[in-house]
Amino acid sequence: ICRKGENMRKNDLVQFTQVVKEDIADRYRHDESDGVVGGFRSLTWEEREVWTTKHNEAVRAGHTTWYDSAGEGKLAPMTESVSFPLNGVFIVLKARTTAYRGYGKTKGLTSIACPSTGRVGFVKRHLLELVGEQ
Repeated sequence: ICRKGENMRKNDLVQFTQVVKEDIADRYRHDESDGVVGGFRSLTWEEREVWTTKHNEAVRAGHTTWYDSAGEGKLAPMTESVSFPLNGVFIVLKARTTAYRGYGKTKGLTSIACPSTGRVGFVKRHLLELVGEQ
């Protein structure tokens, strides 16, 4: 029995709605079993430090510049893209949350974990529906 995503709670089991599955199958002409839905995760301070170190080494070696097209210094990314299987079942880590994407705040998110791949990330809450409680 599927219920709307509005009633989600921590540790509930969720899946992507049928509308999302049909949209991805139509738009990208994917077989549903191969389809993925994009989400994102926040990078840790340590991951950002590693990026900065590698960037500084590349600048010193002459492989890249320290500035972007506007002459501003390049900043380490705040988030990373994560893909979740279209037909997967996920565990809700936080039902209602916001997160910084880039340098702006994104609302209406749910934090989920994929048991089959081990990926954790944020997706829009309205893309999910409840399939069971854990």
